[in-house]
Amino acid sequence: MTKIKTMENLTTTPTDNHKPDQHNSDWQRELAASVCDLPALCRTLQLPPPNAATEAAADVFPLLVPRSYLSKIEKGNPHDPLLLQIIPQPSELLAVDGFCRDPLGELAAADSDWLCKYPNRSLILTSNHCVVNCRFCFRRYFFTNKSKNVQTDNSSFERLNEQKSRRDTIEELILSGGDPLTLTDSELATFIGNAVKHLPNLQRVRIHSRVPVVIPKRLTESLAEILCDKRVVCYLVLHINHPREADNEFAERIKRFTKSGIPIMSQTVLLKNVNDNATTLIQLVKRLANLRI
Repeated sequence: MTKIKTMENLTTTPTDNHKPDQHNSDWQRELAASVCDLPALCRTLQLPPPNAATEAAADVFPLLVPRSYLSKIEKGNPHDPLLLQIIPQPSELLAVDGFCRDPLGELAAADSDWLCKYPNRSLILTSNHCVVNCRFCFRRYFFTNKSKNVQTDNSSFERLNEQKSRRDTIEELILSGGDPLTLTDSELATFIGNAVKHLPNLQRVRIHSRVPVVIPKRLTESLAEILCDKRVVCYLVLHINHPREADNEFAERIKRFTKSGIPIMSQTVLLKNVNDNATTLIQLVKRLANLRI
């Protein structure tokens, strides 16, 4: 019998800490309506029913994809490059020599939220949640049976205060996760404010997120105002793997950010059968350049 997965029983979805407010209700409603059931996904996209091996992969790392992203996927095409990024595959269950669950050696530090690899910058895991479960995620094992978010009050910074010499060298703070844009605008503003307060030499904040291309409604006016913080330079670093992800809705919403002077960047993972050819990568780079990313 197929196991029915809902938003309530996925560990990578928002908790009660994410209360809708006037700036966040639209994208949170869209996230709440995400597809979490593999047979339902196949029906929606007019694909053959999943086999047992594919279902097993979904049991290990659950399916999670908002309907706004599904709308970008070509129906009836099992090789669609956007589909390949989100649909569970039997190959995920294979053990491969030389590969491990923690390729960057981060698990040991994950419980403290802070990952300090360089003297002048630090990465903090601001959230255990994402709005989409990308099949290539290298942190998929971090958050098993965890549902907490990093606190947006002083607690995360108080832990770092115990290492004053490290704290005082940090010039750049990288917000990662999970995905930091699963925090509400008010939570994010509080977090950045506390970062400025507790890190005396902080100059830049980088917010790394997949959310805007998956749920473009997350690009709210209040988020743009937060990133125009005059105390530090706030970068929005997007994760875009294919030109079709940067569709017209995304393009219209990102304009308010570029017009506000917010630095926007993007990173791309090289993925087999998704973007591993020059034509696709050229189209992607040109598309982003035209959007001032």
